[in-house]
Amino acid sequence: MNIHQQMIRFGGSLALALGLGVAAPAGAYELGQKLTADEIAQLGELPSATIDGTELRVLPGVPEGGQGTFLLNAQGAVGISRHEVMVADADEADLDVQLRMVQPQPVSVRRFAPTGITLVKFADFSQSVEGYEALSQALPQATVRLSVVFGRKTPR
Repeated sequence: MNIHQQMIRFGGSLALALGLGVAAPAGAYELGQKLTADEIAQLGELPSATIDGTELRVLPGVPEGGQGTFLLNAQGAVGISRHEVMVADADEADLDVQLRMVQPQPVSVRRFAPTGITLVKFADFSQSVEGYEALSQALPQATVRLSVVFGRKTPR
């Protein structure tokens, strides 16, 4: 199964899960929370995506504020994606061409000129995975990362 077919399956599974009401209340999980094997088993089969060899499963519910997607890694840790893809070390003209061609289209693009970093935001997690895959393939010389956070850094 190619990546396009996987993403269609992923998007359909996510839509089905949300449409059937398999959802936790907003804020049901916390960033960095560790789920037990029993808690994970109770969730049943979850939509998933593999990014750079790491499987991330989509948890039901939405983070506080309604922005983002809860994810679960192989260690049972809860993370959050804000549906952002970070691109660094890319030629600006090449990036502009690719951003016009990438499907699905991003909802916003923010450039941080002094650092050469561009933050590309998509409508949902499945679209951010598709955008990440497309930009990674189209810009092999660039550093392309799908932003997922599993914990907050606290000052000492």
